[in-house]
Amino acid sequence: MNLEAAKAAGYENAKGITAKGEIKPHYIPTNSDITLKIVVDGDTGRILGGQGMGKEGAAWRINIIGLMATKGMTIWDLEDVEFAYCPPVSDVYDVMSRAADVAIKRLRLQKPE
Repeated sequence: MNLEAAKAAGYENAKGITAKGEIKPHYIPTNSDITLKIVVDGDTGRILGGQGMGKEGAAWRINIIGLMATKGMTIWDLEDVEFAYCPPVSDVYDVMSRAADVAIKRLRLQKPE
């Protein structure tokens, strides 16, 4: 779901959290930027959907977000995911991890016990 669809589905406190980053380390010649928006229920931290835009890498990130939304996973679940690091194909700190960190801080969500 995008933010509009989430609100229409009854998630009144849905929030869209945007993070920007690079898909590879800055010194790799084939590097490019990516922007990722994760839609989160601001009350529970549940991932509802997302959007991605970039020259490459957006599709697999959206697939992960879709899987997490389908399984009822939360922003803390995403924060706990460890993404592979290999300079020719990925940056040290993936934009998905950045988005999770930004969501938790911006929404001031407390991890449930």
